[in-house]
Amino acid sequence: MYMYCEQHSLPFLWAYMWKEWYCAERWVLWMRAGCENKISVLKTTMIVESHWKVLKRDFLYKFFRPQLDLVVFIITKKMLKHQERRFNQLAIGREKPERRKIFKSEWKRLAKHNVSNDFRYITDPDKWICGCLYYLTSHFFICKHLIQQKGEILPKFFDHIKRNNQYPFLENADNRSNSTPNTLLQLVPCVQDECTIHEELTEDDSDAFFDELISITKPATDLLEEHKFSQNIKWGKGVEKNFNSIRKMVQEVETYR
Repeated sequence: MYMYCEQHSLPFLWAYMWKEWYCAERWVLWMRAGCENKISVLKTTMIVESHWKVLKRDFLYKFFRPQLDLVVFIITKKMLKHQERRFNQLAIGREKPERRKIFKSEWKRLAKHNVSNDFRYITDPDKWICGCLYYLTSHFFICKHLIQQKGEILPKFFDHIKRNNQYPFLENADNRSNSTPNTLLQLVPCVQDECTIHEELTEDDSDAFFDELISITKPATDLLEEHKFSQNIKWGKGVEKNFNSIRKMVQEVETYR
């Protein structure tokens, strides 16, 4: 960081980094691994963030900045029951973890990629490591180079795959003989991998989203006013069921506001 700031003439950035992070008094803020010879299976705090995302999108989506007592009530009475049922389904094998489904989909997608003949990257299937950029940024520790060297796999491979924090980072204990042993490091092609980037909605996107909803509800309100003026009660009874979900949402929001 110091060399970067020096090369780009950023003295104020280095002053900030030193004062807030690099000085000895601020080291306690740094995240440190519990074991120096192991790599954590989790790379970020996304597991915790995903937990709160489920709470906000599946249980609190009708409320904007809900009160704390309402949040506690929904967690204890609704969310915990849902999580317990989900855990029991996973424990007895009735359902598969979502990460296994995503892993399988990602594996099959990368297996379709072609590898050129320009060999640059170093890969070792036995340790399950590769020098390509996609592998270094993949939360599954996979890339098309390793998948190509793995070769054909059985369907049960995806049910028994295991992540490790030591070599090999990925292994299948029930199907170790499925791939050809390879004790030598191999060079694999250098190809620019495509990474899927999930961007957050910008302020303009948010405005457009609500403008679209408003543009839908305003004509509906005009239709109601028009048929109210003409006393067309039969039409109103026919479309009443379409407003039940909106009525329920408004009632719940008003109850806890």
